[in-house]
Amino acid sequence: MFHSDILQWNCKGLYSRSEELKVLMHDFDPGIVCLQETMLGSEFGFRKNRSKLEPLLILSNKIQQSFANHCQTIGVFFDLEKAYDTTRHTSILLQLSRYGIEGNMLRFIRSYLLEHYIKVCVGNVVSSPYKQEEGVPQGSILSVTCFAVAIDQISRFMLGFLYADDVAICVSGYDAFEISHHLQKSINTICRWVDDNGVCFSPSKTVAVSFTRSIRKEVVPHLKLNNDIIPFEKEVKFLGMIFESRLSWSQHIDYLKLKVKKSLNIFRVVSGFDWGADRNSLLRLYNSLCQSQIDYGCQIYSSACKTKLHKLDVLHNTGLRLCSGAFSTSPVESLYVDTDQLPLDLCRHELGLHYIARIKSNRYTNPCVDVLLQCDMSKFCGPRASIPFQIRMLPVGGASLREQKIEPVSYSNLPYWLIPEPNVCPKTICRKTSSDEETKSKFLRHDLHHRDSVKLYTDGSKSPLGVGCAVVHKGGVHLGWLSNNASVLTAELTAMEKALEAAYSMPRKTFIIYSDSYGSLTAIKQFNTFHPIIKKIQSWFWHLAARYKFVSFCWIPSHVGLYWKEFADKEAKSACCLPSVGYNKVPYSDLKTVIHNFVWSEWQARWAFPSLANNSKYKEIQPSVYAWSSSSQACRGLETRLTRLRIGHTRLTHGFLLDRGVPPQCNDEKAVWFILTLPVESQR
Repeated sequence: MFHSDILQWNCKGLYSRSEELKVLMHDFDPGIVCLQETMLGSEFGFRKNRSKLEPLLILSNKIQQSFANHCQTIGVFFDLEKAYDTTRHTSILLQLSRYGIEGNMLRFIRSYLLEHYIKVCVGNVVSSPYKQEEGVPQGSILSVTCFAVAIDQISRFMLGFLYADDVAICVSGYDAFEISHHLQKSINTICRWVDDNGVCFSPSKTVAVSFTRSIRKEVVPHLKLNNDIIPFEKEVKFLGMIFESRLSWSQHIDYLKLKVKKSLNIFRVVSGFDWGADRNSLLRLYNSLCQSQIDYGCQIYSSACKTKLHKLDVLHNTGLRLCSGAFSTSPVESLYVDTDQLPLDLCRHELGLHYIARIKSNRYTNPCVDVLLQCDMSKFCGPRASIPFQIRMLPVGGASLREQKIEPVSYSNLPYWLIPEPNVCPKTICRKTSSDEETKSKFLRHDLHHRDSVKLYTDGSKSPLGVGCAVVHKGGVHLGWLSNNASVLTAELTAMEKALEAAYSMPRKTFIIYSDSYGSLTAIKQFNTFHPIIKKIQSWFWHLAARYKFVSFCWIPSHVGLYWKEFADKEAKSACCLPSVGYNKVPYSDLKTVIHNFVWSEWQARWAFPSLANNSKYKEIQPSVYAWSSSSQACRGLETRLTRLRIGHTRLTHGFLLDRGVPPQCNDEKAVWFILTLPVESQR
């Protein structure tokens, strides 16, 4: 899976010039991944493009698949005891040597692990240095990688996955004794590996759970961990989520409700009517303390029934009322619009679409890609069926999102330190303090330094008709069409890539590429990036360096009367009208804005729906879901009064609901007539 020549070059540096040119000229293969992605199979912790959601999604999907097939799943959940402090240095170094890490890199890691001393300070007395014989130094960026390398062998022979020191194995089947037989074999193998490597499992934190929808009581066989019987529980907490035997998520939602309630008590202290904190501060505090807890794992637990999810909606509404100062009688839809916060169901849709796009962008290394392909809805039918995440997300999102192809995250097949650094001219022209004529004259003086180079002008454009890019030089014009979901940054980077491709085929040796996007020029200088187009641009640096060609980049001002720049801008706009042929994939970062706009359009359609009768008063003055710019005031009391007046629920009009009294009546016909005849601007 890993290129042997690249591994040899990475670790030993034993390349001749011909072999170096051979690798430099090698076509970029996104299937070749970096060493960290290749050597760590089922480890999800502390890795790029991995998170806790992957093992949670795989586990929940496996359980739901077993429910659909009318069988059961038995899972055993372990916890390594003092995992970081008991990891043997010899295990880390031996595993690294098996991966091919040798030479200076291995010697550096050996000195990092072995030459580590600690001291104890009590008052003014400091003990003598003590050499740490075992464990990895905590707090270092290299420690988590060393720990992941040490325990990676567990994933080679177990039926599950691990996240740092949390290990889970699970087996599905129809016969509980056959399931336990396979689990016991895996447990025995894990125990032998644990004994050989000096770590141990915590017996008190090791539990087993039988996941089944069967009503009758199943006979559960015994599972042993070092002659200790593993207890079977009805629920288990794994990576912050509570999995029940029936996977109804009721216990997790109740646990989440209790946590959010404790956090909401803070808002009751700092959200007074006249003296409390301002709205923006309270909303930031709510999003960081409460909303983040509700959002964690919502892609998985959203399979719960609507009555259970409604408990979280109540907490969400309570938190927004405390932030805005609205009454408890205020309509929730008006409350969402006034505070500029999404309803929880739409928020789950947005996070789910983001997660699917992120998985698709890592389809070469993320094991959850196989989970997304399991979309057989015929198995998940019935009122009590637990529907998996990928099936729940099928009707969510428009056709453009479902059919959009995502550019996969690419990994460099060469070390970063051998990538030629791009030569970008410093930006010395400030358009804010200079007129167009001054900007043009300054650029023309700077352009004299590049008079001996072949000049290529790039530009990207986005319009309602499409997204396009263009490369213009004296030898011709190169146009490119992109997907409508692509951003302007992607168009600018694509134009740079086409310019490098054009320079590769030219006989000259020195080139200068002009671009009016300073953000693109800054982005290509970042080598530790996963942006696929930037990786392609850096691969062209290798190809050009192999042919001894020198390329520079320079910022050029736009719309100041420069002929070639205006010509490139015109060609880029014309490329937007090209037929739908060309490169149709977009990076995952571009879809973030597209998904956000799609979810907010769904919210706008819901807000404008005629049956939303309870919010007709607020819709008359605010037909859009975007918040008022005047809602944020320096005075908390003024913010609260504005909120209550705009929603229409004040102490005067709806105080009887809070006091459980009789609705007030106005007998003065003149006053009623005066209010009804006020202009709309005055009512607002």
